[in-house]
Amino acid sequence: MSGPVPSGPALAAPHLAGGAVVAQRAPLRIGYTPLGLHRHLPCLLRRLRQVEPGLRPRLVELTPAETLEALEQGRLDLGVVPQPACASPALRLLPLPAEPLLAALPAAEPGPVTLAGLARQGLVLFPPTQAPMLHARILQAFAAAGVALPPPREAKRASAVLALVAAGQGAALLPATAAQQRCPGVRLARIADGAGLPRMSMALALPRRRLDAPMQRLLALLPTL
Repeated sequence: MSGPVPSGPALAAPHLAGGAVVAQRAPLRIGYTPLGLHRHLPCLLRRLRQVEPGLRPRLVELTPAETLEALEQGRLDLGVVPQPACASPALRLLPLPAEPLLAALPAAEPGPVTLAGLARQGLVLFPPTQAPMLHARILQAFAAAGVALPPPREAKRASAVLALVAAGQGAALLPATAAQQRCPGVRLARIADGAGLPRMSMALALPRRRLDAPMQRLLALLPTL
């Protein structure tokens, strides 16, 4: 479920149940980017069902900057974002397990994969607005290796990235879990000289305020996300 960033208090208006007034908990408002769709957001939602089965999250797709702003303004409760270079002191950032980047390239391209080979094909990357640090560090890794990289094509979702690769429009670098989507005509490979490439680092962002019991239980489960 996605849409405009919701607003409102943590508790909705009370309702009557058997003659007693019962406060309804408002949906947990979670902002995310497409980069979190394939591993961290599904894991987070599974953990939420464990700690609070009746809690219904409201999901909103935003850029990382929009997510952090909405958290600061109290319009979101949680955000799943690429690790930002900096964040407001009003927010807590809890790192999530990092993932290596894999190369996705047309299946008709056999043999070892190198940075120079990827550059010759041209890269398809997520837009820099989705993960500014990751995007910049990928370009820096090519430059540090002395490999000239033409301006990358851009696609917002892993499915679109893989479709462009299958259509022969370039090669891609994707987080390992996102790259595992099945796409005919695409093969996945490690990059032989890719030690300088960054890993995909995500974080759970939340406001620095007193946490309710469900949120405390969720955060206790973070090491297993």
